[in-house]
Amino acid sequence: HAKVHSPHLLRTSELTKAALQKRREQGLSTGGILPYGYTREEDGKIKKNHEEQKIIKQMLKMRDEGLMPKAIGNHFALLGVKNRSGNPMNRKGVQSIFKRYDNEAKG
Repeated sequence: HAKVHSPHLLRTSELTKAALQKRREQGLSTGGILPYGYTREEDGKIKKNHEEQKIIKQMLKMRDEGLMPKAIGNHFALLGVKNRSGNPMNRKGVQSIFKRYDNEAKG
């Protein structure tokens, strides 16, 4: 059966999307867990985390050298690097970082 959308719900959706876009443009958080490599400042602005950015660069170099995400994740887990959940870095975390980096690199 088809969903029926009231004009009020559509308008609310449009306003929410616009508000979230404005927060992104201002460099403010839109909620949720920040991706690896970023941190939220006390004023709510999102900034790059320089230590995590160094780790991401090392991961990218390892990928360029032909290592697979599982091996990269294992390497950083042995070094004590944790993902956003506080667990040792793993293949899925590395894949997520690569996906984000590749999407950002595209523009």
